[in-house]
Amino acid sequence: MPQNANDIWVRETLQNNRKIGLLVALILILVSVAWTAYVFLRDRPPQTDSYSAFFSDDDGQTYFRDSILKLPPFDHNGNIADLAIVCTDGKRDFVAYLQRYTPQARRQLQELYDANHSAPYKVIDMMASPQISLEGTEIKVPGKDNPWVSRSIARVPNIQSPNGDDVEIVHP
Repeated sequence: MPQNANDIWVRETLQNNRKIGLLVALILILVSVAWTAYVFLRDRPPQTDSYSAFFSDDDGQTYFRDSILKLPPFDHNGNIADLAIVCTDGKRDFVAYLQRYTPQARRQLQELYDANHSAPYKVIDMMASPQISLEGTEIKVPGKDNPWVSRSIARVPNIQSPNGDDVEIVHP
């Protein structure tokens, strides 16, 4: 197969000067590593803090971020704070519904936390158990006239944005 003059020149240059060859190889490796990192990392969702949650102490009008290990309901600046499930429609964030533990579930979680300060994952695992997440949890839609209802008998409210757009949950 006939060879191009440029191919011959490149091959001879690389054979006669190994430093240039190594430099070219190093540049190609760095470019491929950077490209691979870009491809794999660009579509990753933002990292969230697994020990944080949103809470509201004014029936969902506003919300704040605090430790998930603050077991609602709890006192926050003289008001009762509940877990706030925050959603967004892409234009604004809002509290879709509130959640709190029954006195018995809160007591169980607090006792487990008190016995395992250095192992918060044990408390978080218990929060996710059906005993606590269903039977020991109450939910309500924001609004003074809306009642607290056991999550074991109530469905999570149908979440809609004020303007009817699709929504997604916001994580702290």
